Amino acid sequence: MVNSPETTTIRIGHVNIQASNITSVRVSEIINHPDNNYIYDNDIALLRMEHPVALSDLQRPLCLGDYQKDRSPSLVCYVAGWGVLNKSSVASGEGTSLLHHTKLKLWEQTKCQKAYPNQIKPTMLCAGYYSGGMDACKGDSGGPLMCQSRPEQWELVGVVSWGEGCGEVGKPGVYTRVDPYINWIKSVIGDAGKVNASCDFEHPDICGYSSWSGSEFSWSRRSGGVHVPAMPSADTTLKTTADSV
Repeated sequence: MVNSPETTTIRIGHVNIQASNITSVRVSEIINHPDNNYIYDNDIALLRMEHPVALSDLQRPLCLGDYQKDRSPSLVCYVAGWGVLNKSSVASGEGTSLLHHTKLKLWEQTKCQKAYPNQIKPTMLCAGYYSGGMDACKGDSGGPLMCQSRPEQWELVGVVSWGEGCGEVGKPGVYTRVDPYINWIKSVIGDAGKVNASCDFEHPDICGYSSWSGSEFSWSRRSGGVHVPAMPSADTTLKTTADSV
């Protein structure tokens, strides 16, 4: 958990955290969940910004998702973050300056519990692939697991919490479910959380990619408005797979 608002800054509106034109907002307060045990239980917190930010194509809120209501085998979900991209970087914790994302499948809760016996609480969920390969990793903690509940609406379903390794076979990523905490979130943010905005995650600039296709991650990355062809390294944990849960 982050506990010091004085040393915490939120950067908004760019996929490159090293860019010079990022909107930076200081944090005035960090509200940890009152039942958090500083390990994995109730692993969720809210950051209160010193001032609001203007909404734009690159600065949009996510809707709060209902995991139980919306979960289905066809649900499209992504995790995004600036964490490490391959297993060789885990020890150093060296992440990336460019935002990456990968598509994941939600696991049935019984399979999640089987993967991590006696560790999965009702407030947790698993996402990934049994064969491994695609996963969040070190440095992605606190990041969003976003699912498309209906056309042009994306919802925050989970928050990156923990896991065993990165992209290991039979070991999915474990996320804090958001829906059990919606009432708590609303009680903290009050009227400040009432925003009338489209939750469209597929806007070509939001994740920094103008296109991607196939099982080999064929994409073009946007960098300062210029399309730069890019491919991940062969041992990256963020690679596609046709496997199913």
